[in-house]
This record gives sequence, structure tokens and C-alpha cells, in this order.
Amino acid sequence: MSKKPLIFIYLAILTLVLSFSVSAVQVCQSYDDFTSGSLDTNKWIELPGSNINNNLTDEHLVQNGVYHTAQLTEADKGTLLKLLNNFSVGDILEYDVNYVNGSGNRESSVKIDNNTYSIIGFWNSIEDAGVGNDLGLYHVKINFTEEGLNDEITLPNGTITFTRPDGVLPSPGLNHTFGVITRTGNNGLIYMDYDNFVICIERDTTELENRVSILEGLINSINTLIDEILLRLDNHEQRIETLENQNNLNTSSGYFKYLSYSERKNIVCGYASDNHLANYTDLEVNCLVKYRNTSRGEVSSCRCKAV
Repeated sequence: MSKKPLIFIYLAILTLVLSFSVSAVQVCQSYDDFTSGSLDTNKWIELPGSNINNNLTDEHLVQNGVYHTAQLTEADKGTLLKLLNNFSVGDILEYDVNYVNGSGNRESSVKIDNNTYSIIGFWNSIEDAGVGNDLGLYHVKINFTEEGLNDEITLPNGTITFTRPDGVLPSPGLNHTFGVITRTGNNGLIYMDYDNFVICIERDTTELENRVSILEGLINSINTLIDEILLRLDNHEQRIETLENQNNLNTSSGYFKYLSYSERKNIVCGYASDNHLANYTDLEVNCLVKYRNTSRGEVSSCRCKAV
């Protein structure tokens, strides 16, 4: 077994330990980027998003790597895309909203628990629909707290702002549900896409430290195992070297020196013939071997002399 793979294993585990040793309190991972081509029903549920009727928007589906919503005819409709994930105090959710176009009353809002809050769009006025009505890509960041949530919204021009008055959207509790809503009024049209949902979970640094301690103990055990394997490899190499030396005919300084010339000649000639050698010297004997084919197969003859 090569020693290199053992070193690679050691470095990989060491890297893992170092990655956990960072005392970060937030661990983030993608919740959904809609690249699967269809809505993952293990992560989402679609519900009506209008307060007046139960009609979803004309279009609500995953396409082209985003969750797409659109209302193509003027009507009071809405689609709620709800995450099948409960949020705790300290969690963070981020996502993108691409506001492509719209007219009349239309908005993108959020639903936290049983409360709905407008984020962007136009509903009788821009102020009543959130923080802006400019077309383009918005980034929404939600911090979950005991009071509800705090929002931070990046506008298409890069400006960071908050919903009125200070970004605090009340919904008291230690656990929360969350969803996004695309909605139109009876005169509204809209085209809006959602993408790149990321969830960050607050982790106790004590838990991370415990995991580091466990991994450090694992490293010590692996170091011991590697040392044992390397020692065994060295022992095997020494045994192989000894066997190779014992198998070498060049041992005239040993007991072969007590053989007669005739016996040594037969040994060298036999070895050369068995290995189909034309010329071979050992045990102070040199043999020239010739081969010829006969009806009984190939035969050899040796001419030897002392050297």
C-alpha cells in the first residue's frame, strides 16, 4: 500500500477539523435554487395568496431555474409559496425577487405566521405596497426574532432599505412560519420571479467546540493508526529485501563455496537454461548456453568455465 493515500486522508481530516474550529454562530446553506426543474413538494406548498378569493395567479411554477409567478389578465388573485420549514429566533432567510413588469395594483409580500406584510410593488400607492416599485432584481434578508422579523431589502440600484418604519414586522413568538406572496388587485397584472433561497441557522459555539474536540480525538487515533501502518510497511519492506537477497544466487561467500566445481556448474547452467539466458556468470562459473529446436521441443547445451 502506498504511503501517499495515508497522507491525503490525514490532510482531509485535518482540513475538516479546521473548518469546524471557526467560531461562527451562523451556518448557511441553500434551501432551494429551483434548478431541479419542478417544485420540490418536500420544501414548498402553494396556497391562495389573496384575501378575497382562493384563485392562484395565472402562472405559478418552476421554469428556467426560478419560481415564476404571473397574472396575465386583470383580476384579484394571489399565490402564496410557503416554506415547509419552521424558523427559530436567530435564524436568517435570504432570497431574490426579480420584478419584471406589472400594472395596476400588484405587490410581492411576505407572510409570517398569520400576518401579511407588503415588501415591493404598487397598491394604490408605492408606500402602501412596500419600499419600491422599480423594476429589477431585489434581494430580501429576513432576521427572525422574538418580536417577529426584521427585514433588510436591497433595491435594484444597490441601495439597502427597510420596510416602514424600521424594518420590524411584528409576529411575537419563538418559532415562525414564512412564505412569499405574489398578488394582484382587480385591475392588476404582474410578472415576478423568485430564486436563491438561503437559510442561515444560529449554532451554539459550545456545540461546535464539542465537535472539534471529538474530531481532534479522531485525529489522534488516526495518527496512531497511520504510525502503525507505516511501521508495518517498513517491516514488510525489510522482509521483502531479505527474501530477495536470499533468492539471489550470488551467495558464493555463503555455503555455496563448499560445493564442487561440477555442482556449481550444474547450478549456473540450470539457472541460465530455466531463464533462457545466453550467458550467465555466478558462483565463480561462467556458462554460455545454446538452444535448438528438436522434435521433442527446445533443448539447451552449456559450455562452462571457472572464472
